[in-house]
Amino acid sequence: MNGIDEELFDDIKKDNKLAFDRLFKKYYHQLCYFIESYTKDNYIAEELVADVFTKIWLKRKKINIHVSIKSYLYTSAKNEALMYLRKKRIKTEDLEKAKLNIIHETNPEKIMINKENDVWVNNLLELIPNRCRQVFILHRLEGFRYKEIAEIMSISIKTVENHMGKALKILRKNSNNL
Repeated sequence: MNGIDEELFDDIKKDNKLAFDRLFKKYYHQLCYFIESYTKDNYIAEELVADVFTKIWLKRKKINIHVSIKSYLYTSAKNEALMYLRKKRIKTEDLEKAKLNIIHETNPEKIMINKENDVWVNNLLELIPNRCRQVFILHRLEGFRYKEIAEIMSISIKTVENHMGKALKILRKNSNNL
């Protein structure tokens, strides 16, 4: 890290909001421009940069930076942009599937069966404890990897594995009961 950024980050770790504001002002526009190259949307880029800085402020006491703060910020911004694009892609794919289902599923009987299946799945999911259910949904329904889930939920990868195992065990045990 360069000296000025290192001092700023040390002050941020000591809850100095002015230091955080200086860091924010120093890198905000650069990061917005950088993220916009991924998202092609200025508004989204601004939102993602705000998210990066929010996460830094919330985790300031835990963060240990072994590279320059600039590298850390750019890496965080890139990861945030990639996560956004991945979620956007998944939503787009889901919308396309939904459109196909609407086109192909005009039979009222099939529609009723699908609704019953949705209710059945939701009832199963309600049996899973909240944190396990969040992990299960992020992994199985939204397509996140264990490492990404660990970062999102601020837990270890091992904890993600444990939650997933517990969720699957509950689902297996109860899938025949409903």
